[in-house]
Amino acid sequence: LARHFTTQTHQLYDIVIIGGGLVGATLATSLGVSPLTRSLKIALVDSGGGKSLIEAGQGPPDLRVSSLNRGSATLLQATRAWSHLEETGRAAPYHEMVASDGLGFGSIRFGSIGTGKPLGHIVENGLVTAAVNEVLKSLPNVDTRIPAQVERVQLPCSSSPHNELARVRIKGDSSDLLARLVVGADGGNSLVRNEAKVGVRGRAYNQRAVVGTVRLSSPTLTAHQRFLPSGPIALLPLFEDYGSIVWSTSQSQAEYLLSLPDANFVDEVTRAFRQELPSPLPFGYKAWQPSSVHSDLHFLSAVGKRGAFPLNLLHCDKYIGNRFALIGDAAHVVHPLAGQGVNLGLADVGSLSKTIFDAILSGQDFGSSNALQPYENERISKNRVMQSSIDLLHFLFGINLAPVVVARSLGLSVLNNIPPIKNLFEEMAEGESIPVEHILGNPSAQL
Repeated sequence: LARHFTTQTHQLYDIVIIGGGLVGATLATSLGVSPLTRSLKIALVDSGGGKSLIEAGQGPPDLRVSSLNRGSATLLQATRAWSHLEETGRAAPYHEMVASDGLGFGSIRFGSIGTGKPLGHIVENGLVTAAVNEVLKSLPNVDTRIPAQVERVQLPCSSSPHNELARVRIKGDSSDLLARLVVGADGGNSLVRNEAKVGVRGRAYNQRAVVGTVRLSSPTLTAHQRFLPSGPIALLPLFEDYGSIVWSTSQSQAEYLLSLPDANFVDEVTRAFRQELPSPLPFGYKAWQPSSVHSDLHFLSAVGKRGAFPLNLLHCDKYIGNRFALIGDAAHVVHPLAGQGVNLGLADVGSLSKTIFDAILSGQDFGSSNALQPYENERISKNRVMQSSIDLLHFLFGINLAPVVVARSLGLSVLNNIPPIKNLFEEMAEGESIPVEHILGNPSAQL
């Protein structure tokens, strides 16, 4: 393994992770806490700087939240970040999910509040990142360079000598970072991906997701979603009686929702979940009253500022190459209607960290394309399946033609009444298993 040293020209690391958000920081923590890889010298570089755990755990919720499934929670437990989250009391479990068709008569409800077994947790993004950073403070082999701006990433080409390293230039730093592996965890506009000249496929949805925080009349353990003609609206239960609204809609309606006073915004949210919409169904048929499906939702007030972000579909042609790997939004971006963006990124973390561990055990150069190939083989197929499924849902619920509305409403109603199918939806919500044995440490496989 490379040793960390400094000269006038460069600083040598085993791995440089660019992007210190939730996904990048969790990768650094995964490699840092494991007895199998804690001898690696790692740099975590990010241009921003988040709140401390104490700061993040105070006041009303942040705007950006994520739904963490069981696989993601298992990974965070293995990295010791979950215990910090639990200490704040703000990791809100949800035990049930209900979704309805705003134009039709179909709905589905799965999960069970009576089991004591949550489908997942809704947590503020900044709070999870702060919990991960709390663990990073105790890891001597992880050098956190935050804030620091990356100016350039230079990757060796495929014809370069096998021992040539990647080079990272930090703004204002006279010495470059050299690394056996550079990981791009730097989001949808990834500098690492661009420098590696990785092809990207995708498109803009021409929608924006409006996010805001509301207070409910009472706490709830149920997540709600209603598919409207302009896009889905979701209520994600937070700690105490807070809830997070994620409303995917047109550009013009997003601007309108952002401009409203708090009381009027609450009125619009209430109407979105409860109002009977003009139905395209024949013979004067009207949609079921949404209030029967979302009857436990009573919005009291809006809290804090609202925001909006554009919605895009993005997927890379490849995730790895000589001396680089892409994870999270740098590799794939999905529509938020299924709440899977962060979960897919954390599944990338579990897979890549295990791939690095396996390469070291087998004596391979973990920054080479050959050693990184198992990560790409596993994640690129799983992410594409999830991405295609979410995109198909978005397409089907965006059609207002009567035959399609009837078909999807019948489909939802049938699925809602077949327990094995509902169990399958529940398993999908719980998420895929993420490998953590290499993080916890296997005594028979120590380095």
